[in-house]
Formats: sequence, C-alpha cells, structure tokens
Amino acid sequence: VLSSRFTPEHGFTIESRRGGGGYVKIRRVVMSHSSALMHIINSVGESIDAMSARIVIENCLQSKLINNESARIMMSAISSNVMRCVPPVLKDTVRAAILKEMLMTQL
Repeated sequence: VLSSRFTPEHGFTIESRRGGGGYVKIRRVVMSHSSALMHIINSVGESIDAMSARIVIENCLQSKLINNESARIMMSAISSNVMRCVPPVLKDTVRAAILKEMLMTQL
C-alpha cells in the first residue's frame, strides 16, 4: 500500500526492512523544477488515457510545476472534444504526444 501511495511521481522514496528490527522509511525527494518535469514527461510513455492525463496535469498544478492558465490550456488540448477527429486506436498515443510536448514548453 505504501509504495502505491508514496511514489517517485509524488516526490517520495521508500526504504524498508522486514523482520524483528524492521523499519519503513519514507523520504520526500526534493527535485528541481526541470528535473521534476522531465521525470513526469518520461513517465507518460507512448500513450495515456484521458483520465490519467488529467491526473498528471492536476498533479503538476498542485506541485506548482505549471500555472492555472497552462493547466487549462493543456486540459483543453487533450480533451475528448479535440480527440473526436482522431481514430480511436490512436487517441491515447496522440494525447500522450500532445501532453509531453506541452509539458516540454514548461521547462
């Protein structure tokens, strides 16, 4: 459960040891603005569904990696309304490409 809640994408590392003298260490990782954005861009991969893309944008906004205006523009660019012209098998791939390019502009 801890490793799914405290992920590197959310800025955490987890170290644990099992047994009688075991422990769990959760550390917040401090990243530079550009390092954090590059990590997110690399984690997007080749395709991303609409819900995951919205979550990525919201996390970037909450982490102050992007501002409100940029977030609104990104949400519009990846919306289902825009993607309606794209064949269904390509939607997630096109959405990932658009999202990654827009995040690159924030570096």
